[in-house]
Amino acid sequence: MAKLIRNILTANILFFIAASSVFADENSIISYIKSNIPFYNSDSSKLIASTTSSKQIELKQKAIADIQYVAKTGDDSNSAANKQNLYSAITYLNEALKDTSKNSTESLQIRLSLFSLELDLHDYKKADETIIQLSQDFPNEPVVHIYAIAYLDLLKLKNYNLSLQSLQKLKWSKTDNFIKTFKIIKNSFYLQINTNANQIQIENNSPTVIIINGYNLNPDSSMNDILIKRLQKGLEVHQRFPNAKIIVAGGRPKLGVTESYRMKEWLVKNGVPSNSIIQEDQSSSTVWGAIDSFQILESLKPKIKNIILVTSASDIRRTNAIFEQENLNTNSNFDFHNAVSGSRGYNIMMPISEDERAIIIKDTLRMAGIWQMPGMVF
Repeated sequence: MAKLIRNILTANILFFIAASSVFADENSIISYIKSNIPFYNSDSSKLIASTTSSKQIELKQKAIADIQYVAKTGDDSNSAANKQNLYSAITYLNEALKDTSKNSTESLQIRLSLFSLELDLHDYKKADETIIQLSQDFPNEPVVHIYAIAYLDLLKLKNYNLSLQSLQKLKWSKTDNFIKTFKIIKNSFYLQINTNANQIQIENNSPTVIIINGYNLNPDSSMNDILIKRLQKGLEVHQRFPNAKIIVAGGRPKLGVTESYRMKEWLVKNGVPSNSIIQEDQSSSTVWGAIDSFQILESLKPKIKNIILVTSASDIRRTNAIFEQENLNTNSNFDFHNAVSGSRGYNIMMPISEDERAIIIKDTLRMAGIWQMPGMVF
């Protein structure tokens, strides 16, 4: 039975990653999971194994399809179509939950997925109720502690009985890594944001790469103002650091043309040498763009020291946290800097909103190995 559950979980993980990344075959995907996804070989769970019915599998796969639809459209879960798909996924998971034992692995993974989806929909009251109930039903499960600690302030869990000390008492082998993840999340809330390339301080001749985040193309495959502004800021940064390579990140196509293709085309037209630009043209989100970009970074010579992240002001805290987490995952030692283009209605001097904090936490935890898919948390 344990083997059956493991096979189902692995199949769900492979379903998502194979649709989203640059990995060419199943062996390389599994290798990446084992080395980078902490919960793949969780050494702490002592849960009751439950038989997974064909109906449960079907419902979970339908939920995955809805979540995958949102993932393919990018990082925005706020559109009407995306919200509809997230609500649909919740409906399928609640239906699947009816046939599970309360204290089973199946119940835990489905309810954690529900918690994540509730956060995506900004239903913080419901998410609060879900995580508190999980803490009562699974007091010794590290992933519940991880979620609770990460979202402690956001959900105002004043009476929550789990804490960092409680996690440490479990003597879980991954605890120290997640303590570092919590610090990455917290530091991102107070990130120093640069609006001008001259604010970036890098030693002369220190190997540097500029990474420019993509953005959804228009239906006719042209670039919208948000992406053009990012490119203008990236060009400004490159003019200050002309020896730096540029990675243009974005693989979502429109009419057969990817974001990164249009980005490179624009930069070349504006004077950047073509051989200074590297396309990352496989990713459909910032999380996967970071994973793919790190593979590129590790291949560059001389060894890169500095990464300058270029994106919109409203996106930089999340982007920086994602890249810092991948820096931790890969035991790299990059120094991160940033330069941002303006975002309408966004003031970098104001405290960040609850919704921005929620997306930073979610995507940093995703990069650390906790995914919202049913079956993705182990």
